[in-house]
Amino acid sequence: MAFPFPGRHEKVIRVGLYYNTPVEQVVFSAYRGDYDIIGNGKWLGQLKEGELLYVSYLDTVISIMQEGKSWQLLDSIKLITNRESHRFQIRPVDSTLDVRIYPGNCVFAPGTGGLLMVNEVPENYYLAGVLQAEGGRGSPKEYYEAQAILARTFLAANPGRHAGEGFQICDETHCQVYHGLDKPVKIIYQAVRQTRHMIVTDATMHPIMPAYHSNSGGETATAGRVWLKKIPYLTSIQDPYSKKGPHYHWKKTIPLTDWLNYLRKQGLDQTVSANKLVVNQAQRIYTYRAGNLSIPFRKIREDWHLPSAFFSVHISGNHVVLAGRGYGHGLGMSQEGAMEMAREGFSYKKIIKFYYPGTMIRSVKGKSVKYKG
Repeated sequence: MAFPFPGRHEKVIRVGLYYNTPVEQVVFSAYRGDYDIIGNGKWLGQLKEGELLYVSYLDTVISIMQEGKSWQLLDSIKLITNRESHRFQIRPVDSTLDVRIYPGNCVFAPGTGGLLMVNEVPENYYLAGVLQAEGGRGSPKEYYEAQAILARTFLAANPGRHAGEGFQICDETHCQVYHGLDKPVKIIYQAVRQTRHMIVTDATMHPIMPAYHSNSGGETATAGRVWLKKIPYLTSIQDPYSKKGPHYHWKKTIPLTDWLNYLRKQGLDQTVSANKLVVNQAQRIYTYRAGNLSIPFRKIREDWHLPSAFFSVHISGNHVVLAGRGYGHGLGMSQEGAMEMAREGFSYKKIIKFYYPGTMIRSVKGKSVKYKG
């Protein structure tokens, strides 16, 4: 299942790697195939398959060293290949970060507090990497096709989200998770190819903001209450399909004294009885109230690092029990719900229509895309 290589027919995406994680040293290796080394715009040599290149951040420049050679100081370096099957590997010297394998080319330059690392990758390879990171390797075909269309829509809606930082999009949840790509399963390639050029648009023919999350907890959220911005297709719907997902339920137990201390720090200025702390969130509500205090559930989620803002508050002896549902912000498509819909025979079109009411799927091949703003 081959895709065109950068520079031939395929649009190239510039992805910022290890975003928001300062990385000062990496070991670059030609994992599969050879790579040409271009430093400050000049050809410096070739890195053969299996050979290593050490790259370090030195504030305003970078240093590189190929095995058996001396260090060089450069403003930037680009490692390029002429084969779509070739892959490179990045291993940060910091052992807490994972090793990743990528297709396409790689650019290094000084960044803010660490190396700027950019993967120049054909769009279809990028989309396949997103599908693999977001949906794993064993999900149903119709889910992958829906996710492929949404990932492509994100690119259309955010053509230069990080343009001021030297790349288009990042590789984390701020944009879309992309941790490289070696050999994804065939079904992922097929999903990307069979939905080629398709995106989701709103009633004004603009690409939608294709928000998605792991599990809705049985009811999606509305953008006006989460992002404080009304978006017609990001509205609350009942989602029975997510109830079968592994992240439908969760629970966290907190000492009652810790909970009360937290509420006081948020502005609770009166003594409240235990029963006044109880909230039953059978359907989504967005504000927790106790005494004089009103606090958004999403803030509690952020402060306590909870899976979702969809939870009830109960008292059990000297503890507070948060009984939650779902995983993520709850906006748009529930990935586990979409997977269940696919298993039950729903097409990718029906999955998208269900989670984004009032939208349409269309091909943008040979057409200009309208952008908002």
